[in-house]
Amino acid sequence: MTGARANPALRGFGIKDALLLREENAVLEIGVMKNSGPPIPLQALFRDRVIGGTTSERSPAA
Repeated sequence: MTGARANPALRGFGIKDALLLREENAVLEIGVMKNSGPPIPLQALFRDRVIGGTTSERSPAA
């Protein structure tokens, strides 16, 4: 990935920055998808214990 640059308006956070969630500085959208067809068998390829995401320093309405 040559030439790829990080967006300075976004920054990542991990489990060490859980304070963002406690202070309600991050918005999480969690829901259940409705059935859209026949069931599809799923199999996990690997398990990752890292929790992460991104947040913007500016509010979305700005």
